[in-house]
Amino acid sequence: MEKMVGKRYASLDEIKKEIEKLTGVKVAEVIKSSSDRLKGTDFMLDFEFEDDGDVYTIFYLKDNAGNYYITEI
Repeated sequence: MEKMVGKRYASLDEIKKEIEKLTGVKVAEVIKSSSDRLKGTDFMLDFEFEDDGDVYTIFYLKDNAGNYYITEI
C-alpha cells in the first residue's frame, strides 16, 4: 500500500477501491477518523478489511482541489 503515498484521490470510494486493488482484500469501509488529531500531524482516515477486526490508519492532507493527498500509511 506504500504505492498510495504521494498520490491524490478524489473520494473515499476511490481510496477504498485502490486499497482493494493493491491488497486483493475487500475493504469494509473507509471513514474520516474520529480519533483526536495530535498537533502537527496530518488528518486521518480509518479503514478495516471485511474479514479483519483491526482498524488501519491513512494520513492525508486536502489539496486546493479538494482531493485527498496521501502522506503516510
